Amino acid sequence: MRRAQVSLFVILGIVLVVSTALFVTLRGRVGEQSLQPVSEAGAQLPNEFSAVQPFVESCLEKTAKEAGIRLGERGGYIYTEALSPESAPTEGDAMRMSRGSTLILPYWFYLESANSCQGRCAFTSARLPLTGGNSVETQIERYVDEHLGACLGGFRSFTDLGFEVKPGEWKTKAVVGASDVAISLDFPLTVTRGGSKETFRQFSASLDVPLRDIYTLAQHIADTEKDYRFLERATLNLIVGFSGRDSQLLPPLADSTFTLSPGKRWVKSQVKQRIQGILTSYIPLIRMSGTPGFSSIETDSLLSDKLYGQMVIPNNSSVSDVEVSFLYLDFWDPYFDLNCDGEICKPEESVIDILPIGVQRYNFVYDLSFPALVELRSAEAFNSEGYTFSFLLESNIRRNAPLPALYQPIPGIEDEFGTQLCDADKRTSGAIAFTIKDKATRQPLSDVDISYSCIESCVIGTAQNGALSSRLPLCLGGTLSFRKDGYVTVFQRFDARLDEPGQVEAELAALKELQVDVRKRMLQYRDGQWKLAGEQPLEEGDTAVITLTQKNGAASVSFEAKPGEPFSVQLAEGLYAGTVDLFTEKRLVIPERTLEFEDEKVKVDRIEQEGFASGSASFTYSITSEDLSHGKLVLSVLSPDILGIPLEERQMGHLNILNKLDDESYAEQVRPRFE
Repeated sequence: MRRAQVSLFVILGIVLVVSTALFVTLRGRVGEQSLQPVSEAGAQLPNEFSAVQPFVESCLEKTAKEAGIRLGERGGYIYTEALSPESAPTEGDAMRMSRGSTLILPYWFYLESANSCQGRCAFTSARLPLTGGNSVETQIERYVDEHLGACLGGFRSFTDLGFEVKPGEWKTKAVVGASDVAISLDFPLTVTRGGSKETFRQFSASLDVPLRDIYTLAQHIADTEKDYRFLERATLNLIVGFSGRDSQLLPPLADSTFTLSPGKRWVKSQVKQRIQGILTSYIPLIRMSGTPGFSSIETDSLLSDKLYGQMVIPNNSSVSDVEVSFLYLDFWDPYFDLNCDGEICKPEESVIDILPIGVQRYNFVYDLSFPALVELRSAEAFNSEGYTFSFLLESNIRRNAPLPALYQPIPGIEDEFGTQLCDADKRTSGAIAFTIKDKATRQPLSDVDISYSCIESCVIGTAQNGALSSRLPLCLGGTLSFRKDGYVTVFQRFDARLDEPGQVEAELAALKELQVDVRKRMLQYRDGQWKLAGEQPLEEGDTAVITLTQKNGAASVSFEAKPGEPFSVQLAEGLYAGTVDLFTEKRLVIPERTLEFEDEKVKVDRIEQEGFASGSASFTYSITSEDLSHGKLVLSVLSPDILGIPLEERQMGHLNILNKLDDESYAEQVRPRFE
């Protein structure tokens, strides 16, 4: 009898050891540091079955956590088949993190209509509701239902120890609560061993993440963008702040100068690249007040402080413990348009005969759409591991203003009214005697058209043999202009008084025809720097756009130069300002690269572009009579040999040299020559 009792105690001890070992083994294989408390019913199970419930609940928690993380990475989605990311980031209801990436993010506010929409432009959101039919909760449920089996592993850990497990079909239920996400699992399960059998049905777990608060704050941010367009307003402030009459800045929205010098020029594709660089640097400075990590930005500039202050979004939600950040990446291709003449962006230029002076009107109209990534982070979630929730907002600017839901461009209005100042009965001055001569030969000139400008320009007549007599409309501060083919137009101030005669003499400088030769002064990239190399003629596929404007005069010409097509230009003595913009039809290729984005490596695909701006030059030069005695004008244009950089080493950053070709250090290399 005593020996039988000892044997029973030994058997019970073995059972306890096996159960404990089984529990530890299963817990370790799930890979979780903490388990949900075993239910009261499970705690009363025989020891050999006590590990079943915590094992299933650990798998439930692990799989649900995977679902929550994936859902946060995709703005509330785990399954994105309903989204339509297009090849252009701003054409769909979602966007791929990079071309070919499997990471797809939805827009919580975006332009549903085409970027070119007019009239009524529709805006909407691809945000999933938190609860209900197709919702955040059902995304979690579907993921757990589909992936729980991978964690359970067919209960091999149990069957290897002699258990027989008969699982039924399971069904998951997720509920986003006030401070966590509760997961329940209806899973009929029968486990037998030897002559013992136990059944299980209900399992539960919870995610330590304040998803409801995060979602509430995300919705508040999207609503703020919808109602107040803070992205557009911040972007317009940046465009204004970084624009000006400088080729290194953005073309200004509104500005003007009064000079006969040529206005500044920009290359449209380069303007787009600069805007992308500005967005990359400054969109992260958009902040939300009342959130962790928020602080004001103070500089030594009141203008900068005001700009940064306007990039703060008020937090009117009840959530204050979730961090908020904004991001734009430079390889996200925006929708962009600018009212340029093809690839060259230049002001409207005209001459006011009244003064005489030239006028450059800088009225550039920006159309811009781009994605902005919004990240919300709870540092305390998942036992202080942290949790991030990301989604997109789309910024839309048309004609220098946030795009409204009803958008109709306003056509230009032509002024159809005149002052009738030029009518014959308004010419009541005395007779004015005009004498016009060649500036070099002092010989009288014929076929010289004379105009008088005061509010509007009036044709007075055509001088023959260097003479004309005519009356003028009354005007104090008017301007006479003398024009003749092959000569530089001359302007003179003149006051026309009632019945008062006068005499006016003018000398016109003849234009000299010169052959023009455009040559490329090459820059080569060596040892991490751009260095001057040799000079060479234009190549097949090159086009040079040239503008020469005489200062303090009206001799201005613009033309294109191509290889094998000789051309000439007419110039006179005087101080000239010139610009040369070079373009090539060759293909620009930038190889793919990989960037680190949080825990994901993002591949930036290979970039191929047919034709690009390949060089530029600007100069000021005084042309003399000796210069004009030559037969040829040689213009040099700086041309970085970007295609000469080995393909595997080529980067987008190499194109930045195109923005630095106006540097004074290159002035001598682009000085015009006469041969």
